Amino acid sequence: MTIEIQPDMSLYPSLISKIEQGFVKIPAFQRDFVWSMEKTLFLLDSISRRYPIGTFLFWQSSSYINTLRNIGNLDIPDPPEGYPVQYVLDGQQRITSLYAAIKAARINDQDYHICLDLDSTPESEEVFFPREPDGEQYVLLSDLLGDDYGRLFSSLNHERQRRFQEVRDTFRNYPFSITRVEGGNLDIVCDLFDRINDTGSELSVFDLLVARTWSPPHEEGGFDLRKSFEELTNQLKEVGLDEIHEPVMAQLAGAIIKSNCTRKEILDISREEMRESWPSLVKSICSAVDFIRKKICVSASRLLPYPSLLVPFAYFFFKNEFHNPNGRQSDWLKRYFYVNGFAQRLSSGTQSKLTEDIHVINVFVAGNLPTFDVPVSISAQDIRLTELRVGNAYCMSILCLLAAQRPRDLRNAADVILVNPTLQRANSRHFHHIFPKAYLQGKQGAEEANSIANIALIPADLNLQIGGARAPSSYLVSYKDGNNNWDETLESHMIRDQTRMALENNDFLEFLQNRAELLSRLATDVLTA
Repeated sequence: MTIEIQPDMSLYPSLISKIEQGFVKIPAFQRDFVWSMEKTLFLLDSISRRYPIGTFLFWQSSSYINTLRNIGNLDIPDPPEGYPVQYVLDGQQRITSLYAAIKAARINDQDYHICLDLDSTPESEEVFFPREPDGEQYVLLSDLLGDDYGRLFSSLNHERQRRFQEVRDTFRNYPFSITRVEGGNLDIVCDLFDRINDTGSELSVFDLLVARTWSPPHEEGGFDLRKSFEELTNQLKEVGLDEIHEPVMAQLAGAIIKSNCTRKEILDISREEMRESWPSLVKSICSAVDFIRKKICVSASRLLPYPSLLVPFAYFFFKNEFHNPNGRQSDWLKRYFYVNGFAQRLSSGTQSKLTEDIHVINVFVAGNLPTFDVPVSISAQDIRLTELRVGNAYCMSILCLLAAQRPRDLRNAADVILVNPTLQRANSRHFHHIFPKAYLQGKQGAEEANSIANIALIPADLNLQIGGARAPSSYLVSYKDGNNNWDETLESHMIRDQTRMALENNDFLEFLQNRAELLSRLATDVLTA
């Protein structure tokens, strides 16, 4: 089915009128509005300076898609029957930001009450501000661009009237660039998705897969990957490994349906294949999450060295017909997990390496124990020189080892519960510097304060309670008497023998070396199991 490309230009009144009359809609397979207020302000600022803001891509069709969304999910009428609808393929974030601002709308619990500073000039660094108007210096963009602006305008002094009129004229005469695609069908439209998006870069492979496999959910055989994925993540919230990245699901779909995780193969998945395979994908990922929680003892997805490590684990369960691995298989899978992390193997070429691993797992499930020889360096010196950096696979692998020891609360020996949102940054309260950085200031070895060998996983509130400048011997003794399992608690944090002695003597360098050696031996045991 052929299409026609029609370059066009629309002024503000015409564009807004079409939205208000319901002629501009969002296809349901598009992701929701996600722009921040900062991006919206930047867009408005660009328009006020007459800068180009990119072209909107609309698909114009007289075929009405029953499952669609309004701009910003606002209450906008449907168009009259038989009139052509323009579906936003590229520019949803921009057009929603623009419409929300000029209507002072509320989207995603955010009020878009955006004011123009009438004392600003075209040279001012900031022109628009998210705030309430005062009727003098600050006026709502919705009032400035509305038809009933006369009373507000007449109340201003001459200089502010001049600025008011200048910005009003700029917006109302701004030439919004539009490219209309006429004709074609949803399959052709999805192909366009493979080439463009709001920022001029490629859409994610997950976004493309959503579009390519989407069909109205209320119809027989209908499927919405984005909605199904949201339901899955909600299901997994209870176990902590809920932050499954969208690309992971796309890669897993490629693995299970095509035995290949490359972008090309993933985007070759048909609507029917995706719909029919979805229950297996859900069962596979849930089985993988359960194994990682119970056998590798990593209970928070933020600790994973790579989010994509879930793919080969889920694929294993799919090929193993969802049977639990035996002891030999469990050891191999655990080693596979840590080899990838310590070798930082998936930092590049992820798609091809995951595809390689799919073939390795096929051999593995068939009853053979494949070799997985990847160079790994886990000496005490390597570990000592590794700084706490969230996002670094080597560092996260050590944190996984610490989590696997089931660390206990220093106060009462209760299990430390790690919570995803508080693990996002290296300054997370879960990451406790055993020798506090403030205590080490000015002392020998202070430059190594952030070594991973100086980190323990503790409750966030305990970290706040300990404070920043107390010597280890000082804060530890305050918890010892109230903890009937003190020795076991220290053991759970890989603090034992010489390491414990150095800690009690406040000997940082001795402690750091001894604990790095303990962690090195722990890593070696895992990798040679």
